[in-house]
Amino acid sequence: ADAASGDGGGAVASASSSKKARARDAKEAERKAKAEEKRRRDALKRARCIVDAFDGVKVFLMAGAFGDWVTKKRYRGLFHHVNCSGFGAHLLEDERLRGVLRPQAVLSAELGRNMTPLKEHQKKEFEKRVDRNAGVLGAVRVGSNLTMTDDNYNIGSFVPGGKTKVAPPPMAEVAVYLYEADKAEERSAAMKAKIKRDEEAEAQARAAEEEAKKKGAGGG
Repeated sequence: ADAASGDGGGAVASASSSKKARARDAKEAERKAKAEEKRRRDALKRARCIVDAFDGVKVFLMAGAFGDWVTKKRYRGLFHHVNCSGFGAHLLEDERLRGVLRPQAVLSAELGRNMTPLKEHQKKEFEKRVDRNAGVLGAVRVGSNLTMTDDNYNIGSFVPGGKTKVAPPPMAEVAVYLYEADKAEERSAAMKAKIKRDEEAEAQARAAEEEAKKKGAGGG
């Protein structure tokens, strides 16, 4: 009788546990469904605003070599905003870019967040390099956007095919800079001087390290 009672208790406990698990799964499914619906609503809202946001705006997709278009007269002092992809962020340090900018132009550059081959420390180093490049141009960083969009696919992502299931990489992180023509020369000179000081300090540190190694080897 005791054994039968024990088995019955186990069955009750098992059924209760299973019921809780189903309730938990249902709650999680509901949460995900609500989150997905919100994402869809937000994406639809952005899509509806695109036309209004671009009212009076002309977008140029610059193809070809940088040097081929940056010096053209038709682009002289034309752009209020220039956006550089992660692979084009190095162009920020090219002083020829100044020629196509309005006096209060805004620059934006993709950072390394969606470059999946890069390790975390490499992404941070990439971000520092982009900041330095913008400084050489004479622009100052005014902020960043860590989530440009929550859409499923963006620059750097791809649709997995076949049986391979690869999650899309994180969305782009973009740094925003302000180009003020009246301060650009001064800022550019200051950044170049800082870069030179940093390079000299690094060279001295390397030389000291090499000298210490030589002394250590000689002493051994």
